Amino acid sequence: MQKFTIIYLPIVMILVFSYNLAYGESCYSLGYRFGICATKSLHGLPCKPENDFVLPIRCRGLTETNKGILAGTEAIYELLGLDKKTGKPKSSTTLNILTSPLSTLNAKLEGKTMAEINKLFGEPNRESVSMGYKCWIYGNTYTSKDRAIVFDGGRVLIISYY
Repeated sequence: MQKFTIIYLPIVMILVFSYNLAYGESCYSLGYRFGICATKSLHGLPCKPENDFVLPIRCRGLTETNKGILAGTEAIYELLGLDKKTGKPKSSTTLNILTSPLSTLNAKLEGKTMAEINKLFGEPNRESVSMGYKCWIYGNTYTSKDRAIVFDGGRVLIISYY
């Protein structure tokens, strides 16, 4: 009996998760979450695990799903300050953690709190400690294209290449 319970429990959890994706959520909502995750991934930003999924077959190719994907994509473009049609920065005053010049980022963000940075750019891809200071790293290239925000006492000290 105990052997059956150990095997049965994970199957039930997988079935519940699969059921929610397959039947419990509207195709628009699934498309919206899918659009957010896909767009974040394209820009090197982290995606919440619950939004990283394959669209269920029942939603593929539907107008409702496509509208959700477009809305999710536009939400991230708005967050990043990108033009919805071109995917490029709307203006030179719009801040983008991965593409704005470091001098501009440092001038605009120095002294901002962690909460303010999180609101502007979302969760970092990873965190680190450098010379005793907490760092949030944005970007997944592990090259100089990635940016690090260094905090001192919960406020931005400097932004640099990582």
